[in-house]
Amino acid sequence: MRLNSVRHFATMLRRPFPAASPSAPASGNSVRPPGDARRTLPPEFGEVHATPAVLALLDRLVALGDTPYLSTWFEATFGGRSRYDLPLVVRMLRVWRETGRYDRVRALLATLVSGPSNASLDGARLSVEKAAFFLAEQRLDHAESELRTARRILDDVARGAPSREHVEVQLLTADLECAQGRT
Repeated sequence: MRLNSVRHFATMLRRPFPAASPSAPASGNSVRPPGDARRTLPPEFGEVHATPAVLALLDRLVALGDTPYLSTWFEATFGGRSRYDLPLVVRMLRVWRETGRYDRVRALLATLVSGPSNASLDGARLSVEKAAFFLAEQRLDHAESELRTARRILDDVARGAPSREHVEVQLLTADLECAQGRT
């Protein structure tokens, strides 16, 4: 029951918002002056920005194990776009990696701009997802580099209390050491 309502909510997110009528008042008693050409779409329609509510919903669906549904939903919803918000990229990488869609992971990683890492929790999550992907592809040097980046960011950002990301870094480090034969 709960999963169906979450799926319904996710489907509603995909629907476009109705365009505002230029003659209709914006709200209450206010009326647009003649010649006021406000945009009904964001300035860069190709960009996708995820809100915290959408990210929380995606995290819950991943926790429920509904990654196959999310994989097809991501492809149907964001298939033609080229720029994404970093938190959304992290969720897309995780879903596609967990469903075995390595071709989609490679394509998404190729679109990311290489440069200085984002020193935020989402930057650490991105490094963790990259490390897990590189480890699955047996690219151990790249995985080790991404784990170092994730550790550095987590030391700067998440001081004090351990987080889920700390646990994932430790587990991936153990997997990396096993793959390198350093157990």
